[in-house]
Amino acid sequence: MMIDVATMSLTKGPLVVRLRTFAICGAVYAASVKFIRESERMNECQEMVERAIYQSAWYRLSSDARKMVNVMLRRSQRSNHITCLNNMMIIDYKLLTATNNFFYTLLNFMNNVRGRM
Repeated sequence: MMIDVATMSLTKGPLVVRLRTFAICGAVYAASVKFIRESERMNECQEMVERAIYQSAWYRLSSDARKMVNVMLRRSQRSNHITCLNNMMIIDYKLLTATNNFFYTLLNFMNNVRGRM
């Protein structure tokens, strides 16, 4: 249904234009929330791996095996969020707050400008 609304002709009136814009904003918002949630989920899995490695009996292993486990533990302790723009933007819940703010502002702006255009 959202695709049908988004592809309607712009000449059918202001209500259709508003519906089309709301549909596009809703689709983009839903996709960004899903992407942010998957990034957080990936980081949670990374933390589970870190806890599993740390809680294993690694101290009973041989020296070479301890070194390998130590390297795995060090690598698993880094944050594993999805990043973009060459690590300039981290996709996490802080970005979700900014996304909510952006779409709330955009929809309020569209609602206030409705009769002036």
